[in-house]
Amino acid sequence: MHSLRTYLKAVAAMCLSAAQPVLAQEPVSSEEVLTGEEVRQDLATWMEWTRSTHPDLSYSVNLETLDMAVAKATQSLPDTLSRPHAWKALATLNPLLNDAHVGLLVPPASDVPDSAPPIPISAGSTGTGATPLEIIAFNSVPWAELAETAMPLLRGENDALRRFIIELRLHGLLRLILPGGEVKTMTLSSASGMSVEIPVDASRLRFVSGQAGDYAISFEGSTALLSVPSFSREREEEFTAFLERAFAAIADKRSQRLIIDISQNGGGAHDLSDKLMAYLTNQPCTASSAITARITPENQGLVPGSELGDVLTLPFAEPVIPPKELANRYSGEVLIKTGSKTYSQAIVFAATAQDIGVAKLIGEPPQAPANQTGQVQTFTLPNTGFVVRAPIYIIYRGSGDRSRDALKTENMVAP
Repeated sequence: MHSLRTYLKAVAAMCLSAAQPVLAQEPVSSEEVLTGEEVRQDLATWMEWTRSTHPDLSYSVNLETLDMAVAKATQSLPDTLSRPHAWKALATLNPLLNDAHVGLLVPPASDVPDSAPPIPISAGSTGTGATPLEIIAFNSVPWAELAETAMPLLRGENDALRRFIIELRLHGLLRLILPGGEVKTMTLSSASGMSVEIPVDASRLRFVSGQAGDYAISFEGSTALLSVPSFSREREEEFTAFLERAFAAIADKRSQRLIIDISQNGGGAHDLSDKLMAYLTNQPCTASSAITARITPENQGLVPGSELGDVLTLPFAEPVIPPKELANRYSGEVLIKTGSKTYSQAIVFAATAQDIGVAKLIGEPPQAPANQTGQVQTFTLPNTGFVVRAPIYIIYRGSGDRSRDALKTENMVAP
């Protein structure tokens, strides 16, 4: 038992720089205090900006319920608030917006250097990647308790997506919901159940979510499994090279079935999903049939006669034309595996493949609507500096369905 405890500490030391002994929490400085009036002004500004940016907030929001919640939040603000208190007071509105593309963002931990050792995490089972360890508490507060505190404050259509946001924004969240606001210790556990609490240097903690997973290709018999965890624009060059290698290998193996796993894919840019679609068909691909759009300086030129601020619902069925010739384009059976974390552009990709008959969908259905909002804008609130977001488009899938229904998957066992 002693040797295992020593091992746990040794592995933890490889990931983290030890901090000084835990000190009493410092008093909140005057620079960190906001007045209730400042926060009230930002709340009003947030709601006004969101309503004037979103093309139809009622698409995802019960406006009467939201109005009552805003009034309650406005009245309940104390005379002074710390920044974490102010954020939490405003963030109680996030779940009511019912769309991860709308709401108050978690402030980033921008002071953490990129050189800090990355610690891979996964919500509900926070682990240290290749090491056989699991993070079970911060500052002796159990992970489950922290997640329970965070969930009612986060954006998203449902709890599955809010858990995903915990992964993506863990460090910033810990600063907001941990007593004292700073990570001073982590409790790690091994697979055998042995646990140890170690001091950590918060400035050296850099968490990496499952969204940053690797692209991968594997084979089982005549089936190829393509793992696509992200359509992030920042990874376009990597993704392009991966697709070339993967489809060359699929052709070499003469695979009869291709399973594309986007169950962990939280979205990204259509440029990347278009590249993947091009390997599946040479036919025009129509991702949308119509849009509801807020007219902004960005898109006004596309709609002659429109005025800034107008909201218009227009046919929009512009196809993406794949290259006529593409080395190793696949022509066998295609299955796309979705899951509760499939979101945004990943949903659009799956819906498009289903609508044009390129693939069948399997696995757990995404827990967000097939018709997604898009072209997300951000705005910085003047008093608090908090950032909010809202889309200017509602994009209706190519099939013409304009409901809030989720994608339907086949009654098949997902590999």
